[in-house]
Amino acid sequence: MLKRTLYLILMLMFIAGCAPKVQQKALIAWPSLPTMPRISYVDSYRGSIDYYKPSFLDAILGASQAAKNDINKPFAVAAYNDKIFISDTGFGYVAVIDAKARKVSYLGVSGRAVLKQPLGLAVGANGTIYVADGKLKSIYAFDQNGELLSAFGNAGEFVRPAGIAVNSELGRLYVCDTGANVVVAYSVKGERLFEFKKGVEPGDGEFNSPTHIAIDRRNGNVLVTDTNKFRVQIFDKDGTYLRKFGQLGDNPGDFSRPKGIAVDSEGHIYVADAAFNNFQIFDDMGQLLLAIGQMGQGAGQFTLPSGMYADDQDKIYVADSLNRRVVVFQYMSEAWKRAHPEEFNKYLLPGASVK
Repeated sequence: MLKRTLYLILMLMFIAGCAPKVQQKALIAWPSLPTMPRISYVDSYRGSIDYYKPSFLDAILGASQAAKNDINKPFAVAAYNDKIFISDTGFGYVAVIDAKARKVSYLGVSGRAVLKQPLGLAVGANGTIYVADGKLKSIYAFDQNGELLSAFGNAGEFVRPAGIAVNSELGRLYVCDTGANVVVAYSVKGERLFEFKKGVEPGDGEFNSPTHIAIDRRNGNVLVTDTNKFRVQIFDKDGTYLRKFGQLGDNPGDFSRPKGIAVDSEGHIYVADAAFNNFQIFDDMGQLLLAIGQMGQGAGQFTLPSGMYADDQDKIYVADSLNRRVVVFQYMSEAWKRAHPEEFNKYLLPGASVK
């Protein structure tokens, strides 16, 4: 009788442990009501551990060797065709999270290009994945299957390439060489085209540790996080200096350790600050609109956020370095609200709605 009872208990534990956990999505948005919400929390991703189904022994022992966090220290993030690409300086590879298929794969772990310190990454319109390796001092291009397509970076060409962005329309790749304090444009085939130009005023168009870079899809403008000058500089697609915003400080709109940068479909600029543990949102002239985040591990909380990316559906991705994850938000643009009215209405006050 005792054996049978123990067997039933173990079976119940197994069933409880293996049953899918249905979690209600938290309805979190910024700014808070009654102000009209603009940004909503979507989800966070850590890797295989998100999709792991516990075994019989896990149900009994409460532990697993198979449960795995595939992200150690994310630096940059990009997305393409339901996949999230994360450059990981801790593990030394690019983790590829296929959210639809619920699986994880890796780039740069074998074959002709074994990565050492993947930093910046970008994905072209055709799905080509470009990775800057700070230790190998080269740029690598992979296809969607992880096969090496090309590599460039002659001896002495780069000091420490970091942030990169691709303009597929022009066939250009923009590279922040953080170690050399320059930003350079290349063709996607690796031909060096030009360095970014200085502005009229002293210091404009010059850099001190440019780390991350993004492209405004509306006009091709290139935005660079000039980290050790605590500002963002904006250039046209040919590298001509246009304007800047930001300064060192702890007031809203100031920066302390600006890192990742992204631009949504309406031209809003998102800048992650590793010291403030937040990201701030500006209009395209640099006026502050909203700030999101504080130190922590919850939704809308960060510990040393790094890279950012905005996809063509206005999902905003943040590489949350010390929390070992990528956090995803949705900018609820007018186009998005028209396409998802029922989803948007969930974030409004009872009785309020948009059609």
